[in-house]
Amino acid sequence: LAGDRARHGASSHRGVSRTKRIEDKEDAPIVLPKPVQDAAKSAISKIQHAFYDQAMRADVTGRAFIPHNRNTIVVANHASHLDMGLVKYGLGSYGEGIVSLAAQDYFFESGIKRAFFENFTNLVAFDRKSSLRASLRQAADVLEAGKTVLLFPEGTRGGGNEVGEFKPLVGYLALTH
Repeated sequence: LAGDRARHGASSHRGVSRTKRIEDKEDAPIVLPKPVQDAAKSAISKIQHAFYDQAMRADVTGRAFIPHNRNTIVVANHASHLDMGLVKYGLGSYGEGIVSLAAQDYFFESGIKRAFFENFTNLVAFDRKSSLRASLRQAADVLEAGKTVLLFPEGTRGGGNEVGEFKPLVGYLALTH
């Protein structure tokens, strides 16, 4: 029996195949020390600011209306992957700690991509296929933690110039939080 396992790549380690153990290791989160995360987030923030300020020449008005004394729900349309950074830039210093719920199946698939978004951004993995109740609980947890949350109410990037139908998450959160 032991010879068969060795020939077929299986391990006697608790009856779990070597392949399964490798897959589990690949799915395990890579967590970097907080000082490393903070330094990287600060550097990325400076690069983003320079990009939107110098390259995109974004013109921002209305910063005086931002309620700096509390966390809020920020709602924006979603046309590209640049939207999160643009909203953060538009909010100025208030946008530095903003958290956005991001598609778990896209941004947090596995490996290096997952490690990058978990360690160097303020994105929180969001299961777009989960129930409305689970989605509400996840977004509420971010708000109750005292964070300002950015939501894209259409649920995904839009394909044209028109705003798509809003998902019920935004309205419920606005009414309850």
